[in-house]
Amino acid sequence: MAEVFINCDIGRLQDFTVISIVWVKYYDRKLVTGGVAETNYDPRDVIPVFEVPFLERFQGPYRQTLQRLEEIYSFPELYLEEREIVLDASGVGDAVLEMGREMNLDITPIVITGGDASRMGDDKYYVPRKELVDALVVAYQSRRIRIAPDLDPKLTDQLFTEMNNLQIKRNPETGKESYEAIMDSKHDDMAISLSMGIWRGMEDHQREITYHEYLDDSKSAYGQDDLASWGLPE
Repeated sequence: MAEVFINCDIGRLQDFTVISIVWVKYYDRKLVTGGVAETNYDPRDVIPVFEVPFLERFQGPYRQTLQRLEEIYSFPELYLEEREIVLDASGVGDAVLEMGREMNLDITPIVITGGDASRMGDDKYYVPRKELVDALVVAYQSRRIRIAPDLDPKLTDQLFTEMNNLQIKRNPETGKESYEAIMDSKHDDMAISLSMGIWRGMEDHQREITYHEYLDDSKSAYGQDDLASWGLPE
């Protein structure tokens, strides 16, 4: 399970590309609330917090973007961490994904859709835009996003503006809800970059929770009679 997500929102050649790092740190829920931590790790006992130590916005050719992702992946500060490159493979991002694979980059592609539920197919995550932004909004409103104080203040100010500008829009014909920026939906590239890493972190954490719940259900399914039949104490 990755702890560091290097996220890239690809812009067209005339638009900006944004690369962010989301570093997931886990804090024991019992310690946060003043209790005593458990000895054994259980994902249900921890709270994920999303630290942002890196944020970059630039214009350039796609191969330059991939080279920059490769460079960031090799940062010495990240060497001992489980890392994952998350790429927006929507639109032009699909061609960039193929270029990245030719460079032997290990990329997790996310195709942003207008659907209702995320799914996995063709080695890609297909994730509704609303689901990505939901993850971002939940983390932001619960104060679990921590921006490094030494980042470019112009970028961080723009990031907070983008996050604060996101609002729900409802289609009167279908009743479906979507998040869009209040002024212009294209001015949310930093927020979307961040949301992909947060969504992946939350998704991994939820998968671990589901697995532990499955283990608990499996243990309870045996029952005491099964234990006794093996000569084990009840």
